[in-house]
Amino acid sequence: MRDPEGLKAKLLYLFVTIAISYLVRLFFHGVSTGSFMLRNLLKKIKKNNNL
Repeated sequence: MRDPEGLKAKLLYLFVTIAISYLVRLFFHGVSTGSFMLRNLLKKIKKNNNL
């Protein structure tokens, strides 16, 4: 173990990178699902108003 601090920094960087990519993917998945649900809700509201 010549450089434990360097190793810690690398592990932290790797963890942060993975966490950020996971959060970004989760965020975009949520946005796409949310917009899809919102579109269906708007369609239902339009149908109800036409009756």
